[in-house]
Amino acid sequence: MATGIRPDFVPMALLFATLSGAAAAHAETQTTFDFMNLTDGTPVTTQFKNRGVVFSSSINGGPMVYVAEPNPDPRRYPGQLHTLCMGPPRPGWGGCRVDEGDITLTFQSPARSLSSEFAGVLPPGFPYNGNDFGGSLPQTAVTLTVFGPNGETQSKKFIGYYDSPDWMVWQFDWKWWHSPFYRMSGNLSITPPFDIVKATFKGTSFELIDVTFGGVCVRLRKPAEDKTFHLSESNYTTANVVFNASGLADKIDWRGNVKYRTIVSPNFYANHDFTSAPGLDQTETFAGVGGQFMAEVSVAGCPDKKPLEFTIAGAQISAGSVTDRLLSLYTGGTTPRLLTGFAMVESTYQHFLRQTRYNVADYWPHESYDGGSHIGLMQMPVSMQMAFDWLANTQGAAALFQQKLSAAARLETRIRKTRTGLRELTALERENMAILLYGPGASAALTEQYYAPVCVGGTVVQSECRGGVWNWVVNAAGNAKGAAYVQKVRASIQ
Repeated sequence: MATGIRPDFVPMALLFATLSGAAAAHAETQTTFDFMNLTDGTPVTTQFKNRGVVFSSSINGGPMVYVAEPNPDPRRYPGQLHTLCMGPPRPGWGGCRVDEGDITLTFQSPARSLSSEFAGVLPPGFPYNGNDFGGSLPQTAVTLTVFGPNGETQSKKFIGYYDSPDWMVWQFDWKWWHSPFYRMSGNLSITPPFDIVKATFKGTSFELIDVTFGGVCVRLRKPAEDKTFHLSESNYTTANVVFNASGLADKIDWRGNVKYRTIVSPNFYANHDFTSAPGLDQTETFAGVGGQFMAEVSVAGCPDKKPLEFTIAGAQISAGSVTDRLLSLYTGGTTPRLLTGFAMVESTYQHFLRQTRYNVADYWPHESYDGGSHIGLMQMPVSMQMAFDWLANTQGAAALFQQKLSAAARLETRIRKTRTGLRELTALERENMAILLYGPGASAALTEQYYAPVCVGGTVVQSECRGGVWNWVVNAAGNAKGAAYVQKVRASIQ
């Protein structure tokens, strides 16, 4: 059997998996499929899922590709014509079966319009003498029904008459016989007042030549635009965000980053790229990052890209949580609760403050008075992590204070070398030296440390205190700012 198409009928398109239209974001994109690149007898199910549609049929084994032999119109279809039948070839004669059946299209993302060119054929041996039809040729009908997301339906029917008989040569038992076939071709298109989630072509002995549908490449479902999420999970360090988008593909590409900056800092970025299945929720975890999230959502091969923006803010962290955390980080210290004093002085025990950023009034990182060179509970040097991960902020502060303790010990050694007989600092005094080095009065000068050596009851002769002893006194005269900071931290211990 061979299918035929009227030469004067121009098809919608005959490009395999080609996209057109949609130069601007959110415009409708036309997607056209034909079956020219699929071999004879290929079942068609999910081959076009990455372009937004899955095929099925109520006929067992179908839909299936059929290659017309010989080519009914080589001028329009160089080589061979490949069509889509509703099921496997009819036993005994090849070609598409003549039983009544259907071909169903299920869309990965709702379509707005649908059209198709198709052909219909009668098998060899079907009566072809015009008198056998009462002087008229037989007719066939193909009905296209589209379905909406809420049960809506709309149908459109094509009624066609088979053209005059054509002839093809069949070889049987080493003899040549001539058998006629009748053909018809047609087109159906529909644009309903609702989104199309499924479509069914139903009829007798028809073949799809191509399918064209229009729709938006990507439709965002979650999250809502400009929504604000909070770092309320995992001890106030993570935010879980549910993403969902439908699209004309088997996967959705999300390309995004989280951006944050203070008044004086550059932008800090945290990339967050991922893929999701169309129409399914996917939870993404944002850990230790916050600010403004911006993304482009797209599918492969489609020019339509959907922008997405939302914000990730902090949360109010309880004082009890702060205290427990700080005590756990300085268990071997001389003053176990010392870090609570730092937190009270540096940030009034608040890693996040109620303020407005990105036009959103919420809990945002506590920036230093100079416009944000330092950040958070312990006022660490600004970075994305120090701004939005208070556990990292406190861990960093505890590690930094250990460095200050080591620095204080080195400074103490240098000072004692210049003062013969000067005693060692006590552990508490060495803590005080380190507190000054942590704060705004920090200095590397030996004369600007929290303690300074004085000769008590004697006279200074080079490095000696003749007639007396060297001792340490608070160096308010040499570093008033630093000395005041140490005393304030001590007074603020919780």
